[in-house]
Amino acid sequence: MSTARDLTERQNDPVLYINDVMHFLQANIRSLNTSRSLLELISSTRRTEVMLLQEIWSEKGNINMRDFLPPVIKQRENQEGGGVAIFVHKTTKVVQLHEYDVTGLEAIWAEVMIGEV
Repeated sequence: MSTARDLTERQNDPVLYINDVMHFLQANIRSLNTSRSLLELISSTRRTEVMLLQEIWSEKGNINMRDFLPPVIKQRENQEGGGVAIFVHKTTKVVQLHEYDVTGLEAIWAEVMIGEV
Protein backbone atom coordinates (compact mmCIF):
# COMPACT_ATOMS: atom_id res chain seq x y z
CA MET A 1 0.00 0.00 0.00
CA SER A 2 1.34 3.42 -0.98
CA THR A 3 1.59 6.41 1.29
CA ALA A 4 1.22 10.06 0.34
CA ARG A 5 5.00 10.43 0.63
CA ASP A 6 5.57 7.55 -1.84
CA LEU A 7 3.23 9.19 -4.36
CA THR A 8 4.90 12.59 -4.01
CA GLU A 9 8.38 11.17 -4.52
CA ARG A 10 7.32 9.42 -7.78
CA GLN A 11 6.02 12.69 -9.29
CA ASN A 12 9.55 13.62 -10.38
CA ASP A 13 10.13 10.40 -12.36
CA PRO A 14 10.83 11.03 -16.08
CA VAL A 15 7.98 10.69 -18.56
CA LEU A 16 8.94 7.90 -20.93
CA TYR A 17 6.27 8.34 -23.60
CA ILE A 18 5.47 11.80 -24.91
CA ASN A 19 3.37 12.81 -27.89
CA ASP A 20 2.73 16.37 -29.03
CA VAL A 21 -1.04 15.92 -28.96
CA MET A 22 -3.18 13.90 -26.58
CA HIS A 23 -6.84 14.82 -26.10
CA PHE A 24 -8.47 14.28 -22.69
CA LEU A 25 -12.09 14.46 -21.58
CA GLN A 26 -12.80 14.69 -17.86
CA ALA A 27 -16.35 14.62 -16.52
CA ASN A 28 -18.55 13.81 -13.56
CA ILE A 29 -21.14 11.92 -15.59
CA ARG A 30 -23.63 10.79 -12.92
CA SER A 31 -24.22 7.43 -14.60
CA LEU A 32 -22.49 5.82 -17.53
CA ASN A 33 -25.78 4.26 -18.62
CA THR A 34 -27.44 7.64 -19.26
CA SER A 35 -24.32 9.40 -20.58
CA ARG A 36 -22.81 6.74 -22.85
CA SER A 37 -24.21 7.96 -26.21
CA LEU A 38 -23.23 11.59 -25.51
CA LEU A 39 -19.72 10.53 -24.45
CA GLU A 40 -19.30 8.45 -27.61
CA LEU A 41 -20.43 11.37 -29.77
CA ILE A 42 -18.13 13.88 -28.03
CA SER A 43 -15.15 11.53 -28.08
CA SER A 44 -15.51 10.90 -31.82
CA THR A 45 -15.99 14.55 -32.79
CA ARG A 46 -13.20 15.79 -30.48
CA ARG A 47 -10.91 12.83 -31.22
CA THR A 48 -10.51 12.08 -27.53
CA GLU A 49 -7.87 9.49 -26.63
CA VAL A 50 -8.44 9.47 -22.87
CA MET A 51 -11.65 9.86 -20.86
CA LEU A 52 -11.38 10.38 -17.11
CA LEU A 53 -14.84 9.78 -15.63
CA GLN A 54 -16.24 10.12 -12.13
CA GLU A 55 -19.58 8.94 -10.71
CA ILE A 56 -19.96 6.21 -13.32
CA TRP A 57 -22.66 4.41 -11.27
CA SER A 58 -22.25 1.30 -13.36
CA GLU A 59 -22.02 -2.42 -12.94
CA LYS A 60 -18.66 -3.89 -13.96
CA GLY A 61 -20.22 -5.98 -16.72
CA ASN A 62 -21.84 -3.01 -18.49
CA ILE A 63 -19.04 -0.52 -19.05
CA ASN A 64 -17.69 -0.90 -22.59
CA MET A 65 -17.71 2.03 -25.01
CA ARG A 66 -17.43 2.10 -28.79
CA ASP A 67 -13.82 2.59 -30.04
CA PHE A 68 -12.36 2.31 -26.51
CA LEU A 69 -10.52 -0.46 -24.72
CA PRO A 70 -12.09 -1.99 -21.60
CA PRO A 71 -11.64 0.68 -18.91
CA VAL A 72 -9.51 0.80 -15.81
CA ILE A 73 -12.13 1.20 -13.06
CA LYS A 74 -12.57 1.40 -9.33
CA GLN A 75 -16.01 1.19 -7.82
CA ARG A 76 -17.18 1.78 -4.29
CA GLU A 77 -17.16 -1.34 -2.19
CA ASN A 78 -20.56 -2.36 -0.78
CA GLN A 79 -22.15 0.95 -1.82
CA GLU A 80 -24.30 2.14 -4.66
CA GLY A 81 -23.29 4.98 -6.93
CA GLY A 82 -19.87 6.52 -7.31
CA GLY A 83 -17.02 4.88 -9.10
CA VAL A 84 -14.25 6.20 -11.35
CA ALA A 85 -12.99 5.01 -14.73
CA ILE A 86 -10.25 5.70 -17.24
CA PHE A 87 -11.22 4.88 -20.82
CA VAL A 88 -8.51 4.95 -23.50
CA HIS A 89 -9.03 4.84 -27.26
CA LYS A 90 -8.24 1.56 -29.00
CA THR A 91 -5.20 3.21 -30.65
CA THR A 92 -3.71 3.92 -27.22
CA LYS A 93 -1.97 1.74 -24.65
CA VAL A 94 -2.84 1.82 -20.96
CA VAL A 95 -1.23 0.12 -17.95
CA GLN A 96 -2.93 0.33 -14.58
CA LEU A 97 -0.51 1.34 -11.81
CA HIS A 98 -1.56 -0.85 -8.90
CA GLU A 99 1.31 0.35 -6.71
CA TYR A 100 -0.55 3.65 -6.17
CA ASP A 101 -3.81 2.00 -5.12
CA VAL A 102 -4.99 3.06 -1.67
CA THR A 103 -7.69 1.05 0.07
CA GLY A 104 -10.83 3.11 0.62
CA LEU A 105 -9.75 5.87 -1.79
CA GLU A 106 -11.94 6.16 -4.88
CA ALA A 107 -9.08 6.84 -7.29
CA ILE A 108 -7.23 4.93 -10.00
CA TRP A 109 -3.84 5.42 -11.57
CA ALA A 110 -2.62 4.47 -15.03
CA GLU A 111 0.16 5.16 -17.48
CA VAL A 112 -1.23 6.07 -20.88
CA MET A 113 0.90 5.87 -24.01
CA ILE A 114 0.02 7.12 -27.45
CA GLY A 115 1.89 7.05 -30.71
CA GLU A 116 4.94 4.89 -31.37
CA VAL A 117 5.76 3.08 -28.11
